[in-house]
Amino acid sequence: METRGADSTDADRGTAVEFVYRLTAADFEEALRARARRTPAGRAQVLMAPLAAAVGVIVFAAFLDAPLPVWIISLVLSVGIASWGTV
Repeated sequence: METRGADSTDADRGTAVEFVYRLTAADFEEALRARARRTPAGRAQVLMAPLAAAVGVIVFAAFLDAPLPVWIISLVLSVGIASWGTV
């Protein structure tokens, strides 16, 4: 260890420095995003919202007897919005 002119006993007598780190919301968000990318549960969670949106559109379109273009448009929009909301 280099002490730049002082011997090691003089350098050890200095005041202690304590670093304090406070977590922010961005730190938690980054940790949750990393978890979602790396774990099977996180990957399944990302797929659940678009899947639920697709099932919901199919069920309601079948009950309302909607024409095919309405099915396609609502399916694309709902899955797109659910995917964007998940990200």
